[in-house]
Amino acid sequence: MELRVFWTNTARFQLEDIFNYYKSKVSIRVARKLVKQIIERTIQLEKNPESGQKEPFLTDRKFEYRYFVEGNY
Repeated sequence: MELRVFWTNTARFQLEDIFNYYKSKVSIRVARKLVKQIIERTIQLEKNPESGQKEPFLTDRKFEYRYFVEGNY
């Protein structure tokens, strides 16, 4: 079963902020690599929606929510 992941504007801006931070503090290569890894995790979630950890604070919701941690994000 596949899932469709939607990026909110907030998430896009945060991803851009992450990129800009690592670009200015470390290097553009590191920034690109980190952003790529975060995007690859969303692709993993699309292909396998039951991967990742269950979100304990959202267990009372109608749908099940899961999350990934990639680096510090």
